Amino acid sequence: MTQLSKSVTVTEKRMEDGLHSFRAIVFLVLWYFFSGCTLFLNKYILSYLNGDPTILGAFQMIMTTIFGFVQLYLPCGMYKQPIHRSKRPPNFYIHMCLVGCTRFITVLLGLISLNYVAVSFTETIKSSAPIFTVFISKLLLGEQTSILVSLSLVPIMVGLALCSSNEISFNLPGFIAALATNFTECLQNVYSKMLISGDKFKYTPAELQYY
Repeated sequence: MTQLSKSVTVTEKRMEDGLHSFRAIVFLVLWYFFSGCTLFLNKYILSYLNGDPTILGAFQMIMTTIFGFVQLYLPCGMYKQPIHRSKRPPNFYIHMCLVGCTRFITVLLGLISLNYVAVSFTETIKSSAPIFTVFISKLLLGEQTSILVSLSLVPIMVGLALCSSNEISFNLPGFIAALATNFTECLQNVYSKMLISGDKFKYTPAELQYY
């Protein structure tokens, strides 16, 4: 009976921590909103103001570092304070360097793709994210994907191929940059998920953002 009550408690806890939580939904909506604003603003700067992708990406990384540093000491209600650690996890700076490099590459490649192709086409390429996520999750986390889930990825690949072949603004360098952006972003997300939620690491979102 005790084991059953513990199991129910764990299940309820997982539901509260997932999308069943109103807090998680709010942050998901905010993330979509600001991602859209950033995407169109980047396109405007690159296309109409003739901005340089490298400089724009560097400034974005600088601002991320500044606000990440603030988050280290003032969480601002964005996440719950973690359990206090007596020391940093093993290979702390190596993991932070890997996350930082993948983030910088993602930002830079994303800006390069926007410089060549339309925003709508870039977002169409991003629809291939589940394919990369399934592949990377299996390599890094050992997650097994069911046959039904794998089959559900086929329409995404077919739709992506059709959209790419009929896209007026199709440009090979832009397409490759957008596809590479998608891969590095999925790699960064899966790796960050492993560092934040894994019992072995116990990193905080602020640490990942800052470093």
